Amino acid sequence: MNDKQDMGIVEFIISDIWWELMIWLFYKSFLFRHIDSFSLRESRYILAALVVVTSLIGILLEFRSHRDYLSIAMNSAAGLGIYTILTYFPIKPRLIFLVIVVSVALAVIYSADVLFHRIRNRKKFKRILFRRLCRAGKGSALILCIGLTVIMLAIGANTVFSSFLITPSVTPTNQADGIEQHIADNMDSLAKLKADMWKELSVDEKVDVLQVVANIEQTYLGLPHELNVGAANLREGVAGSYSDTDHEIYVSIDSLLNDSAVSCVDTIAHEAYHALEYRMVDAYVSASEEEKPLIMYYDASVYMNEFEDYTDSCKDLEQYASQKCESDARAYAKEATYDYVEKITDHLQISVYEFLGVPEEGT
Repeated sequence: MNDKQDMGIVEFIISDIWWELMIWLFYKSFLFRHIDSFSLRESRYILAALVVVTSLIGILLEFRSHRDYLSIAMNSAAGLGIYTILTYFPIKPRLIFLVIVVSVALAVIYSADVLFHRIRNRKKFKRILFRRLCRAGKGSALILCIGLTVIMLAIGANTVFSSFLITPSVTPTNQADGIEQHIADNMDSLAKLKADMWKELSVDEKVDVLQVVANIEQTYLGLPHELNVGAANLREGVAGSYSDTDHEIYVSIDSLLNDSAVSCVDTIAHEAYHALEYRMVDAYVSASEEEKPLIMYYDASVYMNEFEDYTDSCKDLEQYASQKCESDARAYAKEATYDYVEKITDHLQISVYEFLGVPEEGT
């Protein structure tokens, strides 16, 4: 590697800070999530500290030479990549482990190739060895930073084509295509909701099961469109959300990691019912003025008013919970979840306690 100095010292520092800030904002929008057992604020502080420390180390190491955009890219990848490993290893352990192993192996091979050539000039032995050590260190750091970048790109790849970080391999079904899904038809997948099995599933596998649940809900609710399920980094305390624009149900990655299967099914049923509420509003809007006063449209008229002036849980939790669109969705989800548990336990011929993974009362 040469010592070409593409930038002056001041230009290099300013460029590094500028690109770190730009990449920080991009990362915050698409990949940021809090570290388990740390609050959102604490996680942000940790990310900021990692970025600042790795950038300072990079600037100091490149202060005399290699002041170029490659060095800036490495500085950016280092802090964000380390943070990504800390936060996403429970979600993508195989991907992260594989990339790290390959990166370390390539770095070792590269370093060995650089260092273990025979030094014939004994007078300049120390100088040559020092240069080789610097070259090996620089090359190894580049390889490791490329590995960290690969991890971030692989995790965030889905966001290029969808709003989700994790999408299911199960295809969303549409009743309009003549495809109907029922609980009895999907027992092989739904059996994975049993507590001991759910605990062993990866996040990707859990999303697959929940897409099956959404397909069933699409049939039971008679929706004219599919329901697309995916995992995303949602606001702290939010298990799921629904976007009617693309008929998408977002499930919190934290919920998939920490909540029970029953809780996740409840989330899918709750959000699926919101899709029905939107279709009810569509029917109400399309009705004639003479038909709108019909009692059958009352709920839809209330939903429409609430959607137009919706109160989010982060603004006023009590008012959010009291909205009819939310109370009706909770009531439906509770009933639907009970139906899943009852039919699955009957099929597996086990007790509800065994399904939930809790001790029976009185034992």
